[in-house]
Amino acid sequence: MSRFIPLNAQLQPIQDGEEIVAELDTQQNLIIALPNEEFEKRWDFEKAKQICADLRLGGHADWRLPTVAEAFACVDFTRCDPATQSQAFASTKNHWCWTSTPCAWRSGASWCVDFHGGYVSGSDLDYRCFVRAVRSVSPAPGQ
Repeated sequence: MSRFIPLNAQLQPIQDGEEIVAELDTQQNLIIALPNEEFEKRWDFEKAKQICADLRLGGHADWRLPTVAEAFACVDFTRCDPATQSQAFASTKNHWCWTSTPCAWRSGASWCVDFHGGYVSGSDLDYRCFVRAVRSVSPAPGQ
């Protein structure tokens, strides 16, 4: 079974001809929304959090930014540009994605993950990064 399973608008595994709107990360029981129009732009941290909070997909309203551990777990160190097999994170256009994890060493900063080369770095909250929305599932769909 593939680690990333494409999901339809009901957040169920796709059938022939259905549009892919998200994917299930089976290792983390995490659903990752594929980019929409707002995900194609870079935003500051507060706007990124709001975009996730406003997302309504598959009948769910509990979308959020991934933690640094969740996002970094999607990095595939055998790949580059993109450094992931995830369709959602692979579309970050060689740039950083916000996470919800604040930097302990500096107030006013949060961790970001780069899916071009698989890096993690802290960024000021007014910096502009891409957004990926996730939600936890338990148990995973189909289990």
